[in-house]
Amino acid sequence: MISRSEIKRVRYCNKELFNVAINDTLPINVDMEITYGKICFLDLDNTLLFSNEVPTDYPCHAMMMENGEEIYINFRPGALEFVKQLSELYDIIVWSAGSYSYVKPAVKLIEKLSGIKLSEILSREDTFPFYPAGLFFKNIHKVTICNTPLTEYADTIIVDDNKRGVISCLENMIFVEPWIPYHANDSVLEQIMAFIKKRDSVRNR
Repeated sequence: MISRSEIKRVRYCNKELFNVAINDTLPINVDMEITYGKICFLDLDNTLLFSNEVPTDYPCHAMMMENGEEIYINFRPGALEFVKQLSELYDIIVWSAGSYSYVKPAVKLIEKLSGIKLSEILSREDTFPFYPAGLFFKNIHKVTICNTPLTEYADTIIVDDNKRGVISCLENMIFVEPWIPYHANDSVLEQIMAFIKKRDSVRNR
């Protein structure tokens, strides 16, 4: 993974390109049914799950990507329960830096195992690729929901393990410690959900 100092160096040496990533990303409009009027951009890899081309000793699910390749999915402890509870509070947009051919079946697997329907999917094709740093920026500021700016909704949060890959107000960013298999006692998502519920309760007073 690229270091923070390297990110700063890349930004300094490529200021013009970096500014393009921030300011000139094409607008993204998501047409979706709004239930709560509160939006959550939810990451997949290392936030909810871990994917690999070969099975691990940790419990995993075989998944066929849309391009015909088979990969194996390990769910973070509490991931499915986290999604269930989050879906009762927010309209969820899954936004992953993975390709659409990977993200779509991954979301279908989550929906099948959790029994809930996620609102919408955004993928690598909806990011701004910043190749000097090896990043795909998710520019939250360029997203509208049903042609309505996010500022018009009651609340917007971003749940992600990669601060550097998200262009957003950090006050809306809920950072999740990256997860890999074998951390079977991981309770981060349980803690994050407790924080979200407390935050939601305070905002609704």
